[in-house]
Formats: sequence, C-alpha cells, structure tokens
Amino acid sequence: MKSIIKKLLDAKIMGASKLEIQRLQQLLDNPTREVIAEQYDVTFLKAKGFDDAIIGVDESTMRLIYSVSKCIDILMMYMSEDEAMEYFNFNVSGSYVGDKTPILCFDYFELTALEIAFLKT
Repeated sequence: MKSIIKKLLDAKIMGASKLEIQRLQQLLDNPTREVIAEQYDVTFLKAKGFDDAIIGVDESTMRLIYSVSKCIDILMMYMSEDEAMEYFNFNVSGSYVGDKTPILCFDYFELTALEIAFLKT
C-alpha cells in the first residue's frame, strides 16, 4: 500500500499525465492486486491492461477473478461505452488461454436485458 501512495505522490510531483494519476488513484482506492501479490506465492495468468479490475482469487484453481464492470470502466477511459462493450465482448470475454484463464465475474447488474444479451453474444 505504501508503494502505491509513493507512486501517486511521485506521479503528481513529476507532472504525470492525468490518466496515469487517475490509474494510480483507482489502485489506491482498490488495492486488491497488491494484497493478492503479498498473500499468494503464485504467478497468476493475468488479463493485460485490467489489473485494476482484479477482485479476488479462486483458491481451488488459483485463478484471478476480474470484475466485468471494472473491465468495461477501464476500457471506457479510451473509448465510448458501446465501443468498450463491443471490444470486451469480442476480445476479452471469449478468450481461453488454458487451465489458468482468469475468471470473469459478470457484476454489471444495472444493465438492461438487451445489454446483457449483447454481452453474452
């Protein structure tokens, strides 16, 4: 946790981009990744670019669990919501890279039935 605070302070002092400062602030607000790294002596298979969406570990399979809503929020930092949902649907949710493929927790409960159907296609 101290390393996150130090990185955030350094980023602000050094004039880092607003996006980098926002990413560090999100990590400070949700330090799950840091806690997992300290608690487990395992190398996890990770979904590139979605570290801030990690919400836990399935200890029976030693796979990371990602929040779908947080993944969508991360993508929306770079694209519109529709583009983020489409990108996630075609490039992330259908990916399988072996037994250690991360688990996706579909926690987007505020979606309409049409949006949920779109995510599942």
